[in-house]
Amino acid sequence: MRSPVLWVLALTMSAPNVHAAGTERLQVGGEWCFIKTPASPRTGEAVILIHGNGETVEARSSSWERGPGFTALMETLLEAGYLVAQSNHTAVPGNGMWGNPATQRSVLALMDHLRSTREVEVFHAIAVSAGNATLLNLLLDGKAAFRSAVLIAPVISLESLYRCPRGIDRVSGLAVAFDFRPAHGCPGDPEGDEAFKRATAPHDPLRKARQMAPSTLASALSATRWMALYDRGDPKVIPEENLLPFTEILESAGVGLRVRSQKKDTHTPKDLLLSHRQEVAEFLEDE
Repeated sequence: MRSPVLWVLALTMSAPNVHAAGTERLQVGGEWCFIKTPASPRTGEAVILIHGNGETVEARSSSWERGPGFTALMETLLEAGYLVAQSNHTAVPGNGMWGNPATQRSVLALMDHLRSTREVEVFHAIAVSAGNATLLNLLLDGKAAFRSAVLIAPVISLESLYRCPRGIDRVSGLAVAFDFRPAHGCPGDPEGDEAFKRATAPHDPLRKARQMAPSTLASALSATRWMALYDRGDPKVIPEENLLPFTEILESAGVGLRVRSQKKDTHTPKDLLLSHRQEVAEFLEDE
């Protein structure tokens, strides 16, 4: 007869990983992350949050856990049964790192961790501002797959940001992110600054998408369902230079996009998230 100690040990070794509802904080790939487990989880599904410029994940908290719009959206996703996770993806205060290779690696490391420890098979993505450059680079380069993607106040053109809309310095941040020396300070000259063009060419989503054949673009993006939320008067990430041309590119490739907007002169997505958080959760659920 098997001894009681060995029997308990055998049961422990064969039991699947069980994670109680709540928040886990840990480092993955050298970056602080949080993983929020719902009380009644969907099997094998997770939402990856990809933050933008000036947002961070720290050892004890994160920007998303302190902002009312963000927290409301996360609560809605958790109530819908989604595991929610976010990495700091090499961001430092004031610089979201703009979709450079380091940000991409950190998101991929978090996804690998969730596959191996939480048996996640299906990923959705919600990206804010400059986090959209990370998300789109992952998809355009075929590095990751997401069933659904929600673009919030999306940065899609690094060229647009390099011109420093509203006089906000993006030249220095982009130079740090992509390790080049700008021709001069803000506003940058994306057409004439050769160092900027060389360093960012592989990582500027709008430029890359415009250079891809419609069939290639459709192959890269058609497996994902798309939704976008934005403010029509956004002064920092100008829709006419970011989301709107990307929408036209998607349409030319036969890829649909559900768009929700409001007429406000702001880049802060709090009201968008509070107004549309339930619709976002329902969008993720749609097949």
